[in-house]
Amino acid sequence: MPLRTVTFALKKLMKLRLLRKVPNLLDIRRPLYHIDRGRLMELEHKIEMIRIQSGIHLRAI
Repeated sequence: MPLRTVTFALKKLMKLRLLRKVPNLLDIRRPLYHIDRGRLMELEHKIEMIRIQSGIHLRAI
C-alpha cells in the first residue's frame, strides 16, 4: 500500500479523534498509534442510534 494512502488514513482517523499518536521510545522516527476506545464506542453508539431512528437493519451474512 502506498505510504501516502496510509498517511492520509492516519491523519483522517486522528482528525476524528479515533487514533492518538504517541512517541516510540525505541525509534523516535516511527511514532506509534493507539485507538481511543472511548471515542470508538461513542461513535458506534451514535451510528447505532441513527440506524434505529432511520429503520436501517443490517444482517450478518
